[in-house]
Amino acid sequence: MLNSGLNNSIIRGFGRRIFSNGMNFWGENNFTYVTNCDFSDGFSSCIIYGDGAFFDNTKVQNTYLANNHMHHFGYRIVDDIGGFFFGQHPPGNVVDHNLVHDSYVHNYCGNGIYSDTGSNGAIVKNNLVYDVDNAAWNMNGMEHEIFNNIFAYSGNKASHGETRDDHDIMSFHNNILYLGENDGEVASGSFTENSKLHFENNLYWREDKTSDDANLRFYGLSYDEWRGIGYDQNSFVADPLFTDPKKRDFSFKSTENAAKINFVPFNQTFGVVGDDWRKIAEDYSYHDCIILYPRVPLTGDESFERGENADIFYRLDRFDNNGNIELTTEKAIDGTHSLKLVSGNENAHPEIKLHLGFTDGNGEISFKVFAAKGSIFWIDFWTGIWVEFRSSKLLYGWETYVGEYEEDKWITITGKCECHTENNTGYFLMIVDGKEYNVTVGEGMRPLEYWRLWLDPTSTVYFDDLHVDIDTPDPPFFDNEVLLEISDDTESSNNEDKKLKPGAIAGIVIAVIVVVVVVVVCIVFVLRKKRYDSDANMNV
Repeated sequence: MLNSGLNNSIIRGFGRRIFSNGMNFWGENNFTYVTNCDFSDGFSSCIIYGDGAFFDNTKVQNTYLANNHMHHFGYRIVDDIGGFFFGQHPPGNVVDHNLVHDSYVHNYCGNGIYSDTGSNGAIVKNNLVYDVDNAAWNMNGMEHEIFNNIFAYSGNKASHGETRDDHDIMSFHNNILYLGENDGEVASGSFTENSKLHFENNLYWREDKTSDDANLRFYGLSYDEWRGIGYDQNSFVADPLFTDPKKRDFSFKSTENAAKINFVPFNQTFGVVGDDWRKIAEDYSYHDCIILYPRVPLTGDESFERGENADIFYRLDRFDNNGNIELTTEKAIDGTHSLKLVSGNENAHPEIKLHLGFTDGNGEISFKVFAAKGSIFWIDFWTGIWVEFRSSKLLYGWETYVGEYEEDKWITITGKCECHTENNTGYFLMIVDGKEYNVTVGEGMRPLEYWRLWLDPTSTVYFDDLHVDIDTPDPPFFDNEVLLEISDDTESSNNEDKKLKPGAIAGIVIAVIVVVVVVVVCIVFVLRKKRYDSDANMNV
């Protein structure tokens, strides 16, 4: 699709019957736009765009997303969503002057604006994001420019994501970040002294400020420590002087402090245009967040002997990413089948990902891997541990050598962990062919959200005999979760819900007519039978 898009439209209820996003730009979509639209009441991301070719693709470029209102989506049914979700795309996409709020997820990644791995060179400016479960801005990818935005009341952090040592991740400048009393860090995620980030000329504030640095944390560092390593040298900790942030009015009663970072105030009216159209967009009510299923301990084994009918495929995501993932009989441990991952070219990164969805407790995951000679693969246990298996070398985190393993043979890998989200502590024990590597994770401990394995280019790995045992279910992630089954009764509706709609009235009329016809037929039948009986008696 070229030189086309969507303007001044209202999109509601996406992802209810069949999983889908509000709008997808995927594959051959260049020079497109979405402007002046209202997306709401959906069960996934509002707009998603990109292409599955990682950082070298030329598709989905020059997309313009402006003056949209994205709100009330996710409903804590799914994870990993955003008002805007960037997949893999080249430079040239612009996200300008949008409002995103009320993004709810089951466990993780309920973001406002979400640039995922493979996104490249987006310009994000003049946006207002607040009341999202996780990050207002999720900053995976590289070479993004984020400026003149207001990010507020983002449940866990203002920004979050991966960092890279080989490319600039982003330039983050002239933004206002307003943290609520219970909000987490300003920035969190993977970070090293070599990470290529640029933070400058920003204004930070926490509404329960109790110290000169407003108790701000950046990747675990205090504000002074953060500035001490070169970031935010010309930034300020000061009240931005919003009119009434508790009522979500982020206009300025004074621009005195915003002017210190050269912030340019923008119009805070978003979405559809025209009085009649705005009235339709505003005249709508939204249901409470729901949970589709109770959370229970997860345990099980999988040997892939049932082929595509294997139970694990209900939970295991498979992403080819220009490579190949398939069941095979070439190699196996005890039976005849295993799962084969091949990245046959320099752009391939096949990945498998197992969703666990637990935030506290004890867990054990073990499996067997056969790595062809020279193969490189990664295992991410998500608790804060990622391990690289590189041509017989075992590396932890960022290039820390910890041991060796044998190639061209089956090896057993086990991860045992315990995590406590209340204080972000726990331990992790990794066992490779009987040798233990005990890791104390400390403040970097993260929930047992998922486990994944992915390949570097030109690698071949066989995967078999998976065992999972997580013995403690997590408590509700949010205090106000409600356990419900989705039905028509729980779906949101407009303010006329309590009145009978035309469809309902027609249904009632038809039902009444059917009942009347049935009654009349029965009466006629009874009368005829009586007459027949009477005639029979007379003949006798």
